Amino acid sequence: MAHNNVSTELLAFMEGNPIAPGRHSVTARAALDRRTVHVQDVRADAEYSYTIEQVDPYRTAMAIPMLRGDELASPKDMPPSAPSASKGAGTTAPSAP
Repeated sequence: MAHNNVSTELLAFMEGNPIAPGRHSVTARAALDRRTVHVQDVRADAEYSYTIEQVDPYRTAMAIPMLRGDELASPKDMPPSAPSASKGAGTTAPSAP
């Protein structure tokens, strides 16, 4: 998982609070929908409830799922029990051709 412009407090929170599958965060949505998810204003999104915003306030979020074929290669903060997780769960980079 890559991060840009993220505080140390936010990184610590993410490590201590893994994201469960669902609609409550952009990471969980990207994993479930197998597509890029961009939320322009998390405060205006009725489904967004991941409490990370309380640690380091932000308004816009984006997540891009890592896929191997049609299967999800679980990012570091998604539990391996995510729906349709590939046999290579935990892999964060696609395999070489």
